[in-house]
Amino acid sequence: AIITGITSATRKQSKDPVISTFWLSNCLTLLYDLTQFSGEEPYHSRISPNMQEFALKNYDLSDYRNLLSDQCVNIYHTIVKCIQTDIQPILVPGMLEHDSIPGMNTTFSGARKQNDKGYDTVMLVNRLQFYLQLMTSQHVSPVIVRQLFRQVPVLWVDTTA
Repeated sequence: AIITGITSATRKQSKDPVISTFWLSNCLTLLYDLTQFSGEEPYHSRISPNMQEFALKNYDLSDYRNLLSDQCVNIYHTIVKCIQTDIQPILVPGMLEHDSIPGMNTTFSGARKQNDKGYDTVMLVNRLQFYLQLMTSQHVSPVIVRQLFRQVPVLWVDTTA
């Protein structure tokens, strides 16, 4: 029931990166706790002797861990999609067609100059900074944050090529 509730909540708010990051952080914490207190030998040896007393001995949580892990992956992909749709409109104007790139002549963009909304590299950096602050404020694991910020530029290449 919990995983179904998380799924419905994240689907309803799939365009909101704040809600998705909130759920990713909470699901990762729950997944970590389920792993830590599962009582299984590979995980049991990682915790202190005092905490081993609280490990579950009569329940098998491996199915729930797999479901929750899949849910975390789905939420992660939702966040990646949010970032991609947010950054995409400012990517090309911000990186290629703006005067903030030294020595670049923008006279070739003629018709696009009328539609230019003032995007520049500063705006692009500010959007990325927003997502970084959002992830750190929700206490998402630094490993996940690094992975996300390594994956986003790869998506730029895919979408602009």
